[in-house]
Amino acid sequence: LAEKFDVTINDRIKLWSIGGLFEELGDKFGKPKGVYTRKCSGYLSAEDEDAISKMISDRYLAKKKDNFDGSRERNFDVADEIRDALMSTYNVQVDDRSNEWRVERDDYTMVGDNTLSDEDVEYIDSKLVERFSLKCER
Repeated sequence: LAEKFDVTINDRIKLWSIGGLFEELGDKFGKPKGVYTRKCSGYLSAEDEDAISKMISDRYLAKKKDNFDGSRERNFDVADEIRDALMSTYNVQVDDRSNEWRVERDDYTMVGDNTLSDEDVEYIDSKLVERFSLKCER
C-alpha cells in the first residue's frame, strides 16, 4: 500500500492517509493515575461501557494495589486475566502508557485529500481488513 499508493497508516487511532501525516489530538498530562479514557469509536451499549470501565478499574487495582500498612500486593495474574477477558469479550485493548482504551476494529478511516479511484480505495480498505486480521492472529 505504501509503495503503490503512498498510504500512511496509524493503527493506534485507526486512520490512513495518502502520503500525509496526521496529528493525534489530546494531552495526556494532568490525568489522574488509574483513570482511563476511551479512544476512537466502535459501538458499545451503555451497559457494555460500564462493564468495561469496571473491569479496567479492577485491572488497575490488581496491578497497583496499595495496602493500609504501606506494602504493595500486586496481582499481575488477575490483571492479565482481566486484560484477556476484555479482549475476548469486548474486543477491547488497554494502553497503560496513555491511560486509554479502545475497541479493536478492522475499519479504518481515510483522512486528507483523496485522489484515488473508488476501486483503489476499496482495494486499500480490503487490504487493511486483511492486515488487521493477520495482526490479531500473531
